Amino acid sequence: MITTVNDEKIKNIKKIVDDIASRKAEKLILEAQRLAGSEIKKQKKLLESEINLKLKQAEAEAEKTKKQEVLECEAIKKKNLIAQRDSVAQRTFAELELKLEEYVSSPEYIKNEKEKLASLKSMFADKDTIVFVKNADVDKFKKIVEEVFEVKVQVKADDKIRFGGFVLKNENKKLSVDLLLDTALEEEKKQFFSFAGLAIV
Repeated sequence: MITTVNDEKIKNIKKIVDDIASRKAEKLILEAQRLAGSEIKKQKKLLESEINLKLKQAEAEAEKTKKQEVLECEAIKKKNLIAQRDSVAQRTFAELELKLEEYVSSPEYIKNEKEKLASLKSMFADKDTIVFVKNADVDKFKKIVEEVFEVKVQVKADDKIRFGGFVLKNENKKLSVDLLLDTALEEEKKQFFSFAGLAIV
């Protein structure tokens, strides 16, 4: 009978322990579930942040790629425009140079240069005046200078002059006039490149 009472007590103690253990286990499970839920939320936020960051990086990369493509297209367009401009310029000025060479070989050339000199006579009729011309024109200009000016005016060759025309200089009067065909041609080139969108910057 004592054994039975003891057994009953042991059973009761065991039940109490089991109940306590069960409650503790439930608490632990609930705590674990709470922590797990919190961790899941935390991980979810981290994952969302990571996804958003990657999306922004992808968008930035796409924008960068798009800008790069636009820049490359613009560079190709500019290169093509420059090539087209240079081709047109080369043909145009090659033709113009041929016409200039024909002109300076014609009788009209010296006649026109004489008229230009005569129009400047009042300013440059001075012994200190020098007329600069291309090598091939020295003798022709000596002749027309003698006809135009009443005083002796020097005529000198300038190796830099390619086509023709002349430069009048008088250091004493601080006067200078450039009527070279070479200068006119260079001015024409500048006008050509700045005209109708052909100036490329």
